[in-house]
Amino acid sequence: GHIIKSKRKIYTDLPKAFSTISELKQARYDVKVILYIRKPSSFIESSYLEYVSAGHALNFKDFIGSVNLDKFTWRNVIRDMRLILPNESIYIRKFENEISKGSQAFLNRFASLIKTGLKLKYPDQDNQNRSFSELALKVALASYKVLEPEEIKNLSQVLKRELSNRELPKPSLLSDSEKVAIDEKQGYKL
Repeated sequence: GHIIKSKRKIYTDLPKAFSTISELKQARYDVKVILYIRKPSSFIESSYLEYVSAGHALNFKDFIGSVNLDKFTWRNVIRDMRLILPNESIYIRKFENEISKGSQAFLNRFASLIKTGLKLKYPDQDNQNRSFSELALKVALASYKVLEPEEIKNLSQVLKRELSNRELPKPSLLSDSEKVAIDEKQGYKL
């Protein structure tokens, strides 16, 4: 089910993914799925930052107000996946556990799960997976309202490169107590 009450959806690619998996299974391919799940509070914060990074000037209060927390659960995703594939074809990994050893270790673990002998190398680590810092988020929200789409795209890239959360403090979007409440409501434990 949808977890967002409005047009904004966090699980935007799931219907297409489920459809593709079903088609591959019907074509008799040996389909395996590796599903990385993340703490719900962290996932919501990350989704919001991606939403703003994509050019939307929406404050976090309005974004979180559009999230239907009663439907926001990995259990539903896993349940729906199990309707398509048997348990032995689904690998469920907790993102925080997997990434804590670093990006290269994350890729190595992924490669071991797909059992191809493939050696993956994490490219240019300095420029990968940057997100907005608190300052970048403030600049984006103030600036996007007066910029054209191409200018927004360019500014977003500059903000991620020059004011990323690697060098500057991450945005404070949810309090610790709000994070705990969201994660506990979803039954998420590391």
